[in-house]
Amino acid sequence: MTFGRLSRASHTFLVCCLFGVITGCGPSRSSVAPDQAPLWQQVADLTAVHSAASDGSGEAEHRGTQRVLPQGFRGNPSCVECHPDQARSYLKTAHARSGRFVQSSVVGQGRIWEDKNRPRKFHAQLSENGMVHEVRHVAPDGSTTSVQRAKISFEFGSGTHAHTYAFRDGAFWCESPLSWYADGVGWDVSPGFETRLQPEFDREITNRCVYCHVGAIEQWDHSPHRFEIRQASIGCERCHGGGHDHIQYQSRNEADRSDTHDPIVNPAKLSRATAEAVCAQCHLQGDQLIVAEQTDVWDFAPGQALESNRMDIRLRGQDGHRIVGHTEQLRNSPCYIQSATLSCVTCHDPHGDRSRPDATYYRDVCWQCHTDDACGLDQGLRLETNSNDCSSCHMPVQPTNVVHAALHQHRIGIHAESYPPAAPVASASPRKKIARDEPLAADEQPRSLYPLINLVASNNDSMASEQMQRRQALAVYNAVFNGVSGDEWETDMAWARDQLITQLKRNPRDRAVRVTLARDYLNHGQTDQAERLLGEIVGDVARVDRVGIQSIAILAEIRMRQRNSILAKPHYQRLTALRRLSGDHYFHGLCCVNTGETEGAIQSFQSVLRIDAHLAAAHQQLAVIFASRGERELAESHNEASRTSGPNE
Repeated sequence: MTFGRLSRASHTFLVCCLFGVITGCGPSRSSVAPDQAPLWQQVADLTAVHSAASDGSGEAEHRGTQRVLPQGFRGNPSCVECHPDQARSYLKTAHARSGRFVQSSVVGQGRIWEDKNRPRKFHAQLSENGMVHEVRHVAPDGSTTSVQRAKISFEFGSGTHAHTYAFRDGAFWCESPLSWYADGVGWDVSPGFETRLQPEFDREITNRCVYCHVGAIEQWDHSPHRFEIRQASIGCERCHGGGHDHIQYQSRNEADRSDTHDPIVNPAKLSRATAEAVCAQCHLQGDQLIVAEQTDVWDFAPGQALESNRMDIRLRGQDGHRIVGHTEQLRNSPCYIQSATLSCVTCHDPHGDRSRPDATYYRDVCWQCHTDDACGLDQGLRLETNSNDCSSCHMPVQPTNVVHAALHQHRIGIHAESYPPAAPVASASPRKKIARDEPLAADEQPRSLYPLINLVASNNDSMASEQMQRRQALAVYNAVFNGVSGDEWETDMAWARDQLITQLKRNPRDRAVRVTLARDYLNHGQTDQAERLLGEIVGDVARVDRVGIQSIAILAEIRMRQRNSILAKPHYQRLTALRRLSGDHYFHGLCCVNTGETEGAIQSFQSVLRIDAHLAAAHQQLAVIFASRGERELAESHNEASRTSGPNE
């Protein structure tokens, strides 16, 4: 599970309340040429947010224990040696084109355009030297208030719908705010950026982000932030399992293989549920993802039940047509419910080059169970309306929660877009308002969210029930920590707290439970209890996974609340090496201010502005420092930047 990032308001609050920061407000306005970066960016070379590792597939220097994921990975070439025909057919599919290093980008040209809603310009530049993305903010007089650019390293997406881009900043992968879209749209802002005011180049990519787009990664110390891409697109082993043991098995002589079985997985021989899990690992996505204790999504292996690795959870009231909703929608279809065999591969051949099949293909699939006469509409009318295409009526294309991404609805049925139109559906009756003092029983489920796969229904035993309660309790906390609120959440939060305390009594070494309760204690001002829960987690330097990093962040915040900058500073210093978050650099800079380390403070605040050029509090800090050193022009440049940074998100 993850916790939300510190907001701009949190930054400003701590600055003002804990440290009494004085901000400068000079009356004059600096003069900047229209195409020139402002002085504060020029002096510290803060325009380029990428690192040298952005050249091609260059890699950063990593330290620690490494492992290649998925387990037993060997790579496509090892499969091709013995299975050339299967590999040849698979390589024609969109899955096999899911990612590439940018030298082989399939986008032909760049674009320069202006934001219609905000004073900024975008530039996607393609040349023989690679691809560069740039965002430039401009003042009313046409002068540049900030400019950031990144040299692109990687391109995600087959191009069926879009391409999204990544750049390298030291050890970290980051997402570009610019994407290319199919169907004549071309270049535009990336999904999620269209509603953001700023910043643009601060979104770090973790190992979960790339899970459904690349074939294999090499990871260090279990960190979600430090990895290298070992296979650029989804390969054979994503569906069939790691090839290492299979190759070892096939290399033995026949006598040595008699008492064992080939560990490779053929999804066609699995049960419907476990075969669907192979697809659902990427085509099922909720609002919350809770993984099994001390595991990661990359630990899933074909042949397992998906719920043995993770639980995808939906928040109630968030049920619109989603970019990744295929599995959930299909399972809600009458056709699926009434069939014992209908599944993803009924329509989608994993080895077939049918990214956009014609109407005849899908109609033939429908006719495996239905007849032409079963439609109820005259065939001539169907031909005139939609060329007798079953899917256009019963699985219509609908807008999703992602910009420029309209996809087929996978709940097979009669929709508003169907012909003739579906009857109006009455709005669901409002849920009963629950009083805050009305408790949930221990064996009840939270009322604000629900799992997309019910663990108890899949494994009807007490262990499954305990695990389901644990995962849902963690999801409740995760949602609340990220800003949801309301009476039902108050009730669910009380239930979740009791659940996690019970879980901790059963298993005192449950790291995710410990760090979640520690954050809860800290939010209620009980720092001593929070710190006691973190001890052994922070001390485990060999496992700096999500839970370990969250533990360090909580302990750093405890020290800040105690106004102990000397002890807080090494924690923030460690965090800046573990993840790319402007808040970590910012608080490290505050610690340096309070310990009298001016040069360290300058470097930290400049690191903030390299990630987030619009964080007013960092500009204000640097303005004060440079003014105290007599560097008035530079101080005024930061003051001007703080005034033009715009509203916080």
